[in-house]
Amino acid sequence: MGLMGRKKEKTKKIIHQNTLELFKSEGLKKIRMRDIAKKSNIAVGTLYNYYKSKNSLIISIIEEKFRKITVENRGIIKKIKDTNYKNPLDILYTWIDKYVVIFFIWDKDIYKELFKIMFSNEEFLKRGIKLDEMALNDLKELLEYMQNKNLIKKNIDIEKASFSIYSMFFAQTMGYLYYFKEMKKKDFRNEMMERIKMFYEGLQL
Repeated sequence: MGLMGRKKEKTKKIIHQNTLELFKSEGLKKIRMRDIAKKSNIAVGTLYNYYKSKNSLIISIIEEKFRKITVENRGIIKKIKDTNYKNPLDILYTWIDKYVVIFFIWDKDIYKELFKIMFSNEEFLKRGIKLDEMALNDLKELLEYMQNKNLIKKNIDIEKASFSIYSMFFAQTMGYLYYFKEMKKKDFRNEMMERIKMFYEGLQL
């Protein structure tokens, strides 16, 4: 990366950092592009050169956060393989823990607004789907590892199993945001783990 490229990346980091600070102090709805530009000590026109709208900037911040978690999960997957877990549920719980974190960085109102933005147009929706695909690929790799170690049945369809687990995670997230008003991080994690356990063991009479 050349000098201009490094300068551009540095400016993006400053913009993201200041936008997140304004998130916490002002709320997502109240902040404007000129507020972000002022706090970042750049002209409004310069900010628009980087991001064509506030929503585009916000989606970029979410992508950055999610990529960081995915990169961290690469280390988690390696650790799981090196540790040679015997309990399949421990492997899945380890994966869940990293993704639970992201939903407790900000309060619920901010996440509700973020979901509105993500579903506001086709471009943002596609970018959101790519984030889902990143998480699904990690999950598929874990399930394939478990299958190769004879920790789960050989005849399990990994594609369908990973999608089912991720769907439960998404449903839990929606419940946390819109239905379970008093749910805390610990409750979210425990509920998700219980769902995973039920899925893994199967419903028994």
